Amino acid sequence: VGGECGLVAMIPSMDSAFVGLGTDLGLLGRAMGEVFRDQLGLVQDHPVPNPMPEHGADILGHYFGGLVDYELRATPSGLVLQPHPRGGYPEPSSPPGPSPATTMLDFVGEDRVRGASGPGEGRYGDFLRDDGTVIAFRWEGRLTFRRR
Repeated sequence: VGGECGLVAMIPSMDSAFVGLGTDLGLLGRAMGEVFRDQLGLVQDHPVPNPMPEHGADILGHYFGGLVDYELRATPSGLVLQPHPRGGYPEPSSPPGPSPATTMLDFVGEDRVRGASGPGEGRYGDFLRDDGTVIAFRWEGRLTFRRR
């Protein structure tokens, strides 16, 4: 097993909460989405993409996490997310795996992004600030911290 993950979805209109447990967050999210759509008739609204905000340059750079580091860079095509796996899992001596393909991101809120294409398509991330300064990036529920 490569790791464990969980998702909680609260649906106030149904007075219900749903919990999913698995080993692949992306697969778990898609499976729960299919159940909500096919079995419960619920459809998720996807926010309309926005251009990179004027302050968008302050989110570019490197973010460091326990299992993966992320690099965010601007290209002529838009905002790109490049994961860089770290070693040390499942054994402390385990080498890092290969870097996955990049994901193009769309802004869907001031500090919120959504994967537009690539392996992270449909997944969400957000930026955390302290006194207006970006200090962390959360992608797929995993928090990574910025180093300058």
